[in-house]
Amino acid sequence: MVKDIVKDEMFLSQMSEEATVKDKYIATDLLDTLKSNKDRCVGLAANMIGYNKKIICVSGGLYDFVMINPIIINKSGEYLTEEGCLSLIGDLKRDNSRLMVLNREEGTIEHKHFYDVISYLKEGDCLVINDTKVIPARLIGEKEGTGAAIEVLLLKRLDDCTWETLVKPGKKARVGARIIFGGGKLVGEVIDIVEEGNRIVRFEYEGIFEEILDTVLHG
Repeated sequence: MVKDIVKDEMFLSQMSEEATVKDKYIATDLLDTLKSNKDRCVGLAANMIGYNKKIICVSGGLYDFVMINPIIINKSGEYLTEEGCLSLIGDLKRDNSRLMVLNREEGTIEHKHFYDVISYLKEGDCLVINDTKVIPARLIGEKEGTGAAIEVLLLKRLDDCTWETLVKPGKKARVGARIIFGGGKLVGEVIDIVEEGNRIVRFEYEGIFEEILDTVLHG
């Protein structure tokens, strides 16, 4: 069930309790709520939907998964930022992201923050800004002829119509299988299977691929 996002800071500040088998329904509510908020978050904790339990869910791209009573077992360095959370008001300081500086002359590596990049720029340097957007790539379609649900993750574009993809379940996506997305707005045909098991899919559509993709995306 999709739940409302809790914004009560008093409730959110309470220490969560250990989850038990009886709390399995919370995992379902978390996944449903995450799915309905995919456009603005990649993870949720149980207290964000009103349950004071140690359960979180995370979007892993192809799959959403739940962690029950998770424990941090490793960490690596410091990462200065501000929390971005649906339950709390706050802005993420993106210039606090990490910056790795490679000195090719000395063969050394430094770990800085992005706001340090100005100190490395000299007069006459060319700064290239990449403003391309990552294509949201998770699709859910139906196998032509059987109606079986098939999940497709776009991995690498090979040409205008052809992509290397990860397909689940793979056994239903053999060479020649056709997958229908968005009621026929987009149709994919498996034309090859590479060594890693990924499927090469050629898509059929009318118009601009990215615009059609926006109408058939899942989650």
